[in-house]
Amino acid sequence: IAVGDTNLVAPISGEIVAKQLERGDLVNAGTLAFTLDNTRVVKVDFGVPDNMLPHFKMGAPVPVELEALGRSFTGRVTQVAASANRESRVFNIEVTLPNADRSLRVGMIATVRVDQADPQIVPVLPMTALITAESGSNDYSVFTIRERDGKQFAQLKSVRIGEAVGKSVVINEGLLPGERIIVNRTNQLADGTLVRVID
Repeated sequence: IAVGDTNLVAPISGEIVAKQLERGDLVNAGTLAFTLDNTRVVKVDFGVPDNMLPHFKMGAPVPVELEALGRSFTGRVTQVAASANRESRVFNIEVTLPNADRSLRVGMIATVRVDQADPQIVPVLPMTALITAESGSNDYSVFTIRERDGKQFAQLKSVRIGEAVGKSVVINEGLLPGERIIVNRTNQLADGTLVRVID
């Protein structure tokens, strides 16, 4: 077949980044001729440790900086690995960037920025400090120490618990900064019991 009577049509639009054939080569149907890159959108691939996963939700915006261009872009998380890489122990993340002006090139080095808010300080108590409601529900209380007329008393306060951390538990609601908590022998106390603090 004369070359002039044939057409070579790419299945996608893009740029030729590699040529596998030279003039005069014999080819068969299905022979790879060129490699195309469709750069209307580009993907940034990187890995993060497990404690960073909450910052990369599917569809979430992610700021990306390209030092070579001196510009920042906003991409979207389009893939989050379900399991960690067995060798590196990180989770692979894919962020997709629009590239209408074709300024982004395959192989460029990108920097991904993650805005981390100041960590919230929450109280953590031993589980021995928790008082479970007699009804067996998920209502919990703790004994705080209240002072009156120079004496100290046990005061029962309702709390809302969070996640368990070993033999301790996070208290999400119910306590004020600086409150002192009774953590042992709580089964011997009642609301208003006179107590003595031993430093």
